This record gives sequence, C-alpha cells and structure tokens, in this order.
Amino acid sequence: MTMAAAVDNFASLTMVRPDPTSVEASGAVAALIGSATLAASVTVAAFQEWNRMRYSRYSEPKKERLVEHALRVLHPEIVGSFFPSLQVEVATVLLRDIIADAQPTPQVAVGEDGAVEALWLVNGTEVVLAVEPDGSGVLAAYASDDDLFEYEFDELTAPLDREKIAEARHLLNGLGESVRHRVLV
Repeated sequence: MTMAAAVDNFASLTMVRPDPTSVEASGAVAALIGSATLAASVTVAAFQEWNRMRYSRYSEPKKERLVEHALRVLHPEIVGSFFPSLQVEVATVLLRDIIADAQPTPQVAVGEDGAVEALWLVNGTEVVLAVEPDGSGVLAAYASDDDLFEYEFDELTAPLDREKIAEARHLLNGLGESVRHRVLV
C-alpha cells in the first residue's frame, strides 16, 4: 500500500458519515420538542384562563367591596373613637347611598379635625363628599373646565335629597365605565 492509499484509507475511516437512522432520530427529537412546546403553550393558556376565572369576581368592583373599602378608614379604632361620631355616621350613610357596582374606587380619609372626605378622581373629573364634624358638608363634582354640581347639606336641618345623591351616583357610574386599569380592593 502506497502512502497516498494509506492516507485515503485513513481519511475514509475517520470521516464522519451520516447514519441513516440519525435523520429519523433528529426528526423524532424535533417532533418531541414541537410537542413539548405545544404542550407548554396549552398549559400556559390553561393557567391564564384558570387565573382569569379565579379573579373574575374581582375584575369589576362590586358595591359591597367598594363600600367595605371606603368604610375601612372610618372604623372606630382608626378614627380614634369607639363611639361613631356624627360625621362618621353621616359619611357612612351617604357612601352606602352613592356607591354602586363598577364605579371607580373612592379614596377616603379622616382629617385632623375629624372631617371625613371621600374623593373619586377619574380622567380630570373629581367627585368629592366632605362631611364636617357637625354633620354638615358638601357633595360636589368638578371637571377640568367647570363645576358640574355642588350641593351643601346639613344632616340635621337640610339633608341631601335622593335626587342629588342619584345625580352623583349616575356621574360615578359613567366615570366607572372610563376606568382602564383598576386597583383591586
């Protein structure tokens, strides 16, 4: 055997030749990877649907949850009095009357003087319910360019009538439809 023949023989022995079964094996591996990818995407979709169903009751605010959220800050331990004062009672009654399903979430605070203020702010429109310690207050709505309504009341002498409360509820219902991202309460 000549040197050239030996080199050719050596090259042919060391050259990697495709195994005919390796093409089938790589096809099977690709099919397995494709199946796993499909299974993973189905699993992700199923998880997302399960999560949506699980939290669907929280996706739209219900009156009970909004009222509970609003009244949480008026709890006697938080207000600092174990006997509800007049402004807390008035604010509680009015909030229960104004709040309805699918409205924006109110922000409620008690001031240093004991005044209770609830605020809804959506897209430049502001609805305010402020109740002073003596039971008097204001229910008002302001847009960026004008005052929508402003009703002063005194719970003892001139309480808010149902028509004015209904007007505020109607405005808040409309604002609730324009809320894009909600904070779940």
